[in-house]
Amino acid sequence: MKKISTLIEGTFIHTKNGILEILENHYMLISPEGKISYFSKEKPSLELLSNVSTTYKLSKTELILPGFIDCHIHAPQYVNSGCGLDLQLLEWLNQYTFPAESKFTSKDHAKLFIQLLYHELFHLVLLLHVILLQYTKKHLSF
Repeated sequence: MKKISTLIEGTFIHTKNGILEILENHYMLISPEGKISYFSKEKPSLELLSNVSTTYKLSKTELILPGFIDCHIHAPQYVNSGCGLDLQLLEWLNQYTFPAESKFTSKDHAKLFIQLLYHELFHLVLLLHVILLQYTKKHLSF
């Protein structure tokens, strides 16, 4: 049975050694196992293209960039989301996390905070579900 690959053509953004690279008009082949099997400014050979079942040609307003989705949170750190992104981990912990965590020695503070956090996260999950559903319907023609 022939292996099927996906081809993406367009702009890719990533960082290499801390330097931002914007790679326009590049080609990426994704193997059936979900791994990048080819990436270049040069169009893949006819042999590689013969295994492609799906092709995505990104518009000038679309791009691909790497993402890391971390689906867990530490409740005391939630208030610091997006803070200190310019800091190294230990600096961030000392400046933001440890002071926030120290407030959790109070059971009243912890209980109130957790109730508010769960309420906010519940609504955020509902919002994301709606956004993802709208995206899916728009882009996948459900």
